[in-house]
This record gives sequence, C-alpha cells and structure tokens, in this order.
Amino acid sequence: MADKDGNVKETNHYYPFGGVFASSQNVQPYKYNGKELDTKKGLNWYDYGARMYDLALGRWHVMDPLAEKYCGVSPYTYCKNNPINRIDPDGNDDYVIEPRGRLHNMTIESQRGKSEFDRLYNSSGTRKIKRGNKSIKVSDTKLLSGMVKMQTKHAGYKTAGSTQSLQDAAEVFKFAADNSKAEWRLDVYDDNGAKTAVVATKQSEDHVQNADEAMDGLAVEGNQVVNIHSHPNPLGTKGGSSDDMRNAKSSPARNAVYFKANQTLYEYNSTRSQIKGMSANTADDILRQMGLK
Repeated sequence: MADKDGNVKETNHYYPFGGVFASSQNVQPYKYNGKELDTKKGLNWYDYGARMYDLALGRWHVMDPLAEKYCGVSPYTYCKNNPINRIDPDGNDDYVIEPRGRLHNMTIESQRGKSEFDRLYNSSGTRKIKRGNKSIKVSDTKLLSGMVKMQTKHAGYKTAGSTQSLQDAAEVFKFAADNSKAEWRLDVYDDNGAKTAVVATKQSEDHVQNADEAMDGLAVEGNQVVNIHSHPNPLGTKGGSSDDMRNAKSSPARNAVYFKANQTLYEYNSTRSQIKGMSANTADDILRQMGLK
C-alpha cells in the first residue's frame, strides 16, 4: 500500500488462502484480495460482504448462497479449494448480461438484496462468471433488480429500470451497450430539479423502444431532458438516423447516439444528424457531454 506520493506504507505477502507470511507496518485494515480484516475478539476474519472468510481454515463460515448449483463442492469451500486459479470477489454472485442484452440475477432467491451494492458482469453467453470477466459496481441495488423484474413481466423481451443515480444509470447503459449486441437507451427526466434516469432495451440489434414505452410501468415523473440510444452496428449511422431526427422534432430534450464501434457520443437534433461528436470512454464522459455533470 502506498500514499498519494508513491511512498510505500505497508507491504504484505500471503499464502494462497490468505494467511500472512511476511509483512511490514500495519497502517490500514484492507489486506488479502483488498478485503477488510476484522480483528475484533481475535477472530481475524475477512469481510467479503455477503460472507465472512476464515483465513486460518481457508473456508467460509456460512454456506455458499449458490451451493445448489455446485452439488459436488462443499458449500463452505473457498474458490473450490484452488485460490491460485480462481477468485471469489464478494462471497456472492450478482448479475450477468448476455450478448443479446438479457440480464440474469445469478444469486439464489433467498440471498438476494443482502449486499450493499450489485455487480454486473459481461458474459460470452454461458451465464457463468469467470476470472477475467469485465464488471461494474452498481450502488443503487434497485436498478438491476427492477430491470430483471420488468424483463420477467414482459416474457424476457423488455428490460427497463429507473434510478435517481445518474452515475449508476450511465454506467449500466455504457457497460450494457459495450458488452451486448442490442440497442440500449438512456433517458433523463427532470421534475422540478429532481432528476431520474431510465435505462432500457428490447434486446434487438437494430431498434429500441421509444421513451414512453421504456418508462411505462416505472415511477418516473417530469419532462425528458436527455435522450440517448446506442448504435451497435459498426456500419450504422454515426449520429441520428432519419427516424431519429424525425422523432426529435416532437421533443425539447438533448438527443445523442452512442456509437459502440468507436465509443463516441454524437449529438443530433431534428435538422442535423451530427452536431458534434465526443469520445465517450467512460460513463462520466457521457454525463459531461450531455450537461449532467
């Protein structure tokens, strides 16, 4: 561990299961895998969020919430007894997005909603979370769960959710657009200064639901101030299509297309397909360009 100037303040060397065999100063509690070491009452357990981990035994102290999926492995085993090749970042699994854009909650029902945040992983189509999979942290735990509920209600072909965290909404929109073949949309509504974002998809590669359809069934109030959708096709329009421009005539919102192939946000209006284009490598870039940050 180093300070802001690069000076080393603490060094730890670990055995595979988290035991310390050499260390320097002890200036902060976050150790093995970046998890907090709880030394109260001499237990010396690591806090993985969903479960506590005992480094002396190399095992969890409660059952794996996904134990029913892995009947051949002890529900208390850490990383299937192979922490060199495997990781267990939270002691729990969260959400996976398929290439077609469908979301799946990978946590068994009895354990859902117990973490302080959710995590969304990409997938090659197997619905399995593997080492090296990309992921994002989502602080509003109602966003992804709400999207899955909406998806279930509409037989899997409408995914939509809302949140007052514009950061979470932009993170999910960009991650989903970058890690699926579907078109996604991100709308922001302003209700007397209180902003709410909607993230949605129909899991189609060439179109997405309109704003009214996306917000149907969601608790969203106010006027639409931002309208963004993605173009996943690398041969698609870098900016608003003719249909996009026509739809912009009836809305005072700022409109933009996120072009997946070059990670660029192209703003457009009812008369110009491309007003300006700016790099959108992060969710913050999207929020800044649309005047939301």
